[in-house]
Amino acid sequence: MENKVLIFDCDGTVLDTYELIEHIVLDTFHTLLPDYPISLDEAHSFFGPYINDTFKKYEKYGHSVDEYINVYAMYAEKYTEKYIKAYPNIKESFIKLKDLGYKIVIISNKISKEVYRGLHICGLNDLVDDCVGAECVKNAKPDPEGINFILNKYNVKSSIIFGDTKNDIDAGKNAGIYTCGVCWCQTKQSDFIKFGADEIISDPKDIVLIGEKYARII
Repeated sequence: MENKVLIFDCDGTVLDTYELIEHIVLDTFHTLLPDYPISLDEAHSFFGPYINDTFKKYEKYGHSVDEYINVYAMYAEKYTEKYIKAYPNIKESFIKLKDLGYKIVIISNKISKEVYRGLHICGLNDLVDDCVGAECVKNAKPDPEGINFILNKYNVKSSIIFGDTKNDIDAGKNAGIYTCGVCWCQTKQSDFIKFGADEIISDPKDIVLIGEKYARII
């Protein structure tokens, strides 16, 4: 029996938000901590982890996590439509998956509202069946809670997660499912080999092949 449920990270996997998050983070710091010398590398560290956890490190500078989040959300509202885009060939692969009868589920360390907003702007919302955002779980990736929730909801024993960071690969491993690292964002093939990903792909066109392969062996 085939498993027709595929799990995807959002940012860096489905949606290209790298430039977007860079602008949001830099402007958040310029607003709240104008004298803080934030570098691009430090701004890029916000890409992937749960945003609340990342901002906790900066409470010592006089602002609460809620204050950071509120300003961050303000700039997200301002910049999302301008900078967000889907990666090339993602939409085409999702259309093929839907034609083959797959359910496409997003798991993200962002709240679901923001995930759906990005999917809508990029014309992907009608192709995605479900989203498990940060507000749906107590523990963000790499904790397996979100993946286990998906497996239970869709009554499947296993699946495969497509992701662009170590957090995604670790979440999959922690949940006991298969993992596929994607190299069209920032993480390199050599990194995914170190992380122990079961598959590594560099073109979203290959998503369908991997989905079909693991549907038969799960």
